Amino acid sequence: MRTREWVLPPSSYVNEVYHDMSGESPTDPAGLKHEQMKHSDHNSKTNGCPQHSRALVSIVIPSRNSESTIADCLKSIISQLHRPIEVIVVDSFSADSTAEIARTMGATVMLHDDGRSAQKNWGARFAKGEYLYFVDADFKLEPSVVTICLEAVEGADGVVIRNQDITKGSKVSQLIASRRKILSYDPLNVAIRFVRKDVFDRLGGFDLDLYMGQDTDFHQRFLLQGFKMHDSTAREWHLGSPVNLKDFVMGNLYYSPNLLRSTSKQPLSFLKRVNPLRTVSAWKKNDARSSDLLPVVLLGFLSITTLLLGVLLDLPAREGSPSAKRSSSRASE
Repeated sequence: MRTREWVLPPSSYVNEVYHDMSGESPTDPAGLKHEQMKHSDHNSKTNGCPQHSRALVSIVIPSRNSESTIADCLKSIISQLHRPIEVIVVDSFSADSTAEIARTMGATVMLHDDGRSAQKNWGARFAKGEYLYFVDADFKLEPSVVTICLEAVEGADGVVIRNQDITKGSKVSQLIASRRKILSYDPLNVAIRFVRKDVFDRLGGFDLDLYMGQDTDFHQRFLLQGFKMHDSTAREWHLGSPVNLKDFVMGNLYYSPNLLRSTSKQPLSFLKRVNPLRTVSAWKKNDARSSDLLPVVLLGFLSITTLLLGVLLDLPAREGSPSAKRSSSRASE
């Protein structure tokens, strides 16, 4: 099957109002442009600063039916203190208004399928920045993320950004957020998202056969090739975390068809990474509540059990993944 791709250039800001899907104040594209211009004052302060303070950063966002979060994601990017920034949304032919919202908010929108790894690689291929920053469509960035990453990347090739959940009020949501926070201190459960473009190109980008663990796979290859990473104090917030155990289990089943492929890349590292007991050592490095530790460990056991169950049930690969398309092609022969 041939991969489809089109490029939609960013439109000018218009006076239409897109309602914030989180229920907060509406998203006014004209207001966002004003916000972007306000933060552009940062440019006038870069004279005499290190060259990286004026470097172009290309932010690549893969999306698929993400209309509930894409506006918040793009608002947080527009609010970044650093300039210049290039924003590329690579959309997998969404059935909703994701691409339209992104284009109206000033992003360059590319339509490309064949899975999330392929979307990221496609966006990186056309990115003009010296640095690449890969952001999911359900992420929200603190205003100083790009600035902090540019400072942290001095003397290195990539930067680790702590990714945390925004809790949704339920006890399960709070525990899932606590688990993500704890694992953000585990060296096997973090991934380079901010990277020099030339380094990304030399590594060949993300593995096209992976939609589970593609970030950590890239991270491991980055380190194995001798590239240098720095940690940072920058934080991203994940908007799309599960709110109950059913969503948590369904999320793991969703990725389970790709488990064996992901494990086969680096079996020992993968088995260490998914070991639920790793949360114990990582918990000691952060301020997560002690009362969360046991439930978080149990969530880890539930996660790996569900993944293995999905493998045993031989669930079909998710729609849009390369493996799903190969299966579809074989079925039509």
